[in-house]
Amino acid sequence: SSTGGPRSLDVIIPQLPENLNVPIIIVQHMPAGFTASLAYRLDKISNLKVKEAQDGEFLQKNVVYIAPGDFHLGLKQEDHKIKLFLDKSDKINNVRPSADFTFDLAAEIFKENSLAVILTGMGRDGAKGVFKVKHYGGKVIAESKETSVVYGMPKIVAQEGYADFVLPNYDIAEKILEILTDQSRGIKR
Repeated sequence: SSTGGPRSLDVIIPQLPENLNVPIIIVQHMPAGFTASLAYRLDKISNLKVKEAQDGEFLQKNVVYIAPGDFHLGLKQEDHKIKLFLDKSDKINNVRPSADFTFDLAAEIFKENSLAVILTGMGRDGAKGVFKVKHYGGKVIAESKETSVVYGMPKIVAQEGYADFVLPNYDIAEKILEILTDQSRGIKR
């Protein structure tokens, strides 16, 4: 998410249950210093633990990780665990953190169990990454114009045919839960 993202996250993340049984990674376009306060605020209003991601920590279920401002957030497999890493390489789509960076690596690891959500924001960030999620059979949700502050990032994903669902922010948590339930039961839709 980008412009308007914190508002949509305030709607979506608190609706998710504490026993979600999967990790969540948020890539919010924000400068350094602001993502820690976003994590703190979301943690106070959510059932799940929300924190700013740290270099070298292992991904855990029922935790929401927010990419720190001015760092790409990556994932790598290590001894049957997923380790997070921070990356200061060049900006992608003129942003750092970039959703494309994170989605690309997550899709490689989680394959058809990937679920990408593109929220409000300017630009194209996320479009290449969700293409990879779709390539591996994962699902993609895009926020609708109705609740987007800027209908840029989700619009591109929808126009390019990558979105399985285009929903207002207040319906996204319910769809996430439905997809996760289907995945745990082995149901393909």
